[in-house]
Amino acid sequence: MNSYLTKYSGSKITKILLDTKNIALIEASHDEIKPSNRVMKYLLEHGYKVFPVNSREPHGIIHGMKVFSSLEEIPTKIDMVNIFQKNDMAGLTIQQAIKLKIKYIWTQLDIFNFEEAKKAEKLNHIVIMNRCTKIEHEKLIKK
Repeated sequence: MNSYLTKYSGSKITKILLDTKNIALIEASHDEIKPSNRVMKYLLEHGYKVFPVNSREPHGIIHGMKVFSSLEEIPTKIDMVNIFQKNDMAGLTIQQAIKLKIKYIWTQLDIFNFEEAKKAEKLNHIVIMNRCTKIEHEKLIKK
């Protein structure tokens, strides 16, 4: 089993989710059937401020929130980057999160980049891979 699935206990994930207020959701989609759209909607409904990022569909609106073309464009401090990208692109986003000093780096189900995750952890970022923020929130907080 992947160590990133077992690395953090339920209580640690709960603390991370409770500590997080502002989330940059990478590859947010306008398409309501896409997981990124459903997760964004759920997070907004549960009190998070979510900043959608999509370089291919910038400057629109998703669930009432302005879409940004990059992490650097977001005008507020981000606590967590929530990544819905292919593994190679996720690596680039992890690099950006390190540069911007974003504390929590979270990749969704089936998304991994071990090389960049190790670099982030050496710089004291907390990296969670292959877990869904919505599922974890439902399981640990919403109950």
